[in-house]
Amino acid sequence: MASSPISTSTIAPSSISNEPSLSSRVLVVINVATQVPLKLTDSCDFPWRKQFDVLLTGYDLYGFVNGNLPCQSLTFSDQSPNPDYSFWILQDFLMLGTLLASLSPEVHQIVATSKTSKDAWDRLAGRLLKPQGIRSILKYLNDVKSAADELHLLDHPVSEDDLTLFILNGLSTAFESISTAFHTRDSSISFEELHEKLKEHDNYIK
Repeated sequence: MASSPISTSTIAPSSISNEPSLSSRVLVVINVATQVPLKLTDSCDFPWRKQFDVLLTGYDLYGFVNGNLPCQSLTFSDQSPNPDYSFWILQDFLMLGTLLASLSPEVHQIVATSKTSKDAWDRLAGRLLKPQGIRSILKYLNDVKSAADELHLLDHPVSEDDLTLFILNGLSTAFESISTAFHTRDSSISFEELHEKLKEHDNYIK
């Protein structure tokens, strides 16, 4: 994207940074058909994320989806236009469009109202944590732990207390009594201890 150079003499000192200007970069347009061949479905989450990990890293675009590169200010402190703002808006729209085009219809509805690529990325990350449903307790716990580990890699770390709370809230009705007991306890519980307690309860039920 071509940009008119801005003299630092027109920028307020508080706006000057050692970081390179965004507007000096070239807009990245990802060809979804050839570079993102796998669409995100309920059954191919990891391969889909892996292909995006390669693209976001290779094109230096991770900052848009993980929040490390937030939307730039519209103007500098002296009210002169900030060319980085226009560049950020255009690149983020291109990123959002790429994400939307790589989703299957059933997943698309989760992010249909997203306004930024980060919002869409956050919503897609959140869908990894799902209630137990008909899964066995061991499959459920393993899936939740794997999802939490993946969220950590996506810069969405889940605290141990939040992980415990999600697990308890997502348990099937067969574990309602033990879920209530853990909800009312005063002290925290580690994932490993919760794993053992739920496995013991599952054996008791069987």
